[in-house]
Parts: sequence; structure tokens; C-alpha cells
Amino acid sequence: MKKTLTANISGTVFHVEEDAYEALQRYLAALRAQFSGSEGCDEIMADIEARVAELLQERLDGQQVVTTAEVDHVIAVLGKPEDISEEAGAFADEEPSAASGSRPRGSKRLFRDPDDRWVGGVLSGVAAYFGFDPLILRLIYLMFLFLGFGFILYVILWIVVPKATTAADKLQMRGEPVTAENIKRAFEEGAGRVKEGAQAAANDLHDLGRRHGPQVRSRADDFFGFLGEAIVLLVKALGKIIGVVLLIAGATLLVALLMALVGRFSFAWDAMDLTDGTTLHDLALLVFNSPSQFTWTWIA
Repeated sequence: MKKTLTANISGTVFHVEEDAYEALQRYLAALRAQFSGSEGCDEIMADIEARVAELLQERLDGQQVVTTAEVDHVIAVLGKPEDISEEAGAFADEEPSAASGSRPRGSKRLFRDPDDRWVGGVLSGVAAYFGFDPLILRLIYLMFLFLGFGFILYVILWIVVPKATTAADKLQMRGEPVTAENIKRAFEEGAGRVKEGAQAAANDLHDLGRRHGPQVRSRADDFFGFLGEAIVLLVKALGKIIGVVLLIAGATLLVALLMALVGRFSFAWDAMDLTDGTTLHDLALLVFNSPSQFTWTWIA
């Protein structure tokens, strides 16, 4: 009877025998120490642990407990830490074409390639799976697109084919063995492409600003100057319109009051407890001697 431990490897829970757990822990610690000087060490180790979990799941095949045999298999597939630096040095001394040709091949899986995509990476992923130039497949796809069913086929593949998100996925997409060293190399190549793309974009923006910056600033000044003048004219026009409206309203009110004062219109004074029908004209006769005297006094 052996003691077992529970281990969470890349989000997957495994029951591991104690000696197998210690061996796997030592192996991962040695890999981390090996990659500690590399940029993105945590991301590399996350991809390696994801590959470890995948290998253990394939190896268990219905078993419940991970033993030292499964751990030894993982180490044999991924490679020993002491062999990684030697392997990396050997590949570094070779020419890129010769190095890629001498590398052992692994099992291929179909993925969408996010690093060489125009839309969804479907065509570049299929090209990597079959081992030919993505441009050829894109030209063939254009023929299917003109025939009427290329778009539907592309959407179906986009939904069905998974995206290569990890370094291990990208290695399997190209048919390269998923070893610890290859995972590290794939991650560094991806990081290098991201840096180159960001640097190229920054250079393009800098050149664009240097060439067209003064012209853009001049046009911006003209635009905001025109906008300010338009706002001032609009405020002045609104002020004049409001003034005309107030003038018309005042004149109308003055005419109405004059007509009421000379007795042509009658106001009801119910709210003031006056007699119904009493006009201002009638009240004014109590003060002035004649209606004309009251009228001229009010106008003055």
C-alpha cells in the first residue's frame, strides 16, 4: 500500500503516488531553474505544465493514480533538464534550414494559426498541417469563394478547428515534438514576432507623425478656428432672434394694455371682489376729468 497525494497540474487534478509526486516536483523545479534566465519563464513553465497534464491524461487511460512509470514517460517525452542546454547549443550552431530539417518530427494536430492569420487563421493552420505555403491555399480558397461555398466552408472550419493558444499547440500544429526545449523555443519565437511587430508599428507611427504632423496640426487649427467662429455667429443669431421675439411680445402686450385702458376690452375682476364687467376705463373716470386726459396721461 502506497500513500497518494492530490496534485493540480495546469487546472487538472491528479492522484499521484508520493514517490511519483516527488520525482515530478523535482523535474519541474529543475526545468524552472534551467529557464530562470529566459524571458517569460512563468509562461514557458505554464505551457510545460499543460503538456505534462496532457501526457498524464493520455498515459493513464482509465487508471486512477499516477505512478513513477507515468512520470518517467513524461520526462522521456519532454527531455531531461541537463540535455536542454546541449540541445539548444547544437541547434544554435546549425543553419536555420538545416536545423529545421534535422529536428525529429512529432505527431501533427490541426489548429488555427493565430500568428499567420488574415482573418481567423484557418488557412494558415491547414497549410501548416499539410506542410505547404499558406499563400497557395489562400489562392485555392479564392476559387472556392467565387464558386459560392467558400465562405460557408471557412466559417465551419473556424468553428470546428481549435486555435493554437499555447506553445505546445503551435508545435503540434507544425508536427514538431513537444519537448521542453521546443516549448521554450516556440515561446521565444512568438515573443520575438510580437516585439518586431510592435516595433514596426511604432516606427510607422513615428514616421507618419513626422511626415504629416505639421499638416495635421494646421488643419486641426483651421477646423477649431472655424468651429469657434461658427459658435460665435450662432450665439449672435440666437440673441437677435430672442430679441426680436421679446420686442414683438412687448409691443403686443403694450397694444393690448392700451386698448384695455381706453375701454375697448373689459376685464373681469372676480378675484379682486369688484363688480362684474367693471373696466379700467370706468375706474379711471373717478380720477380724471375726461377719458382723453386719462389716455394721454397713460401714454406719457
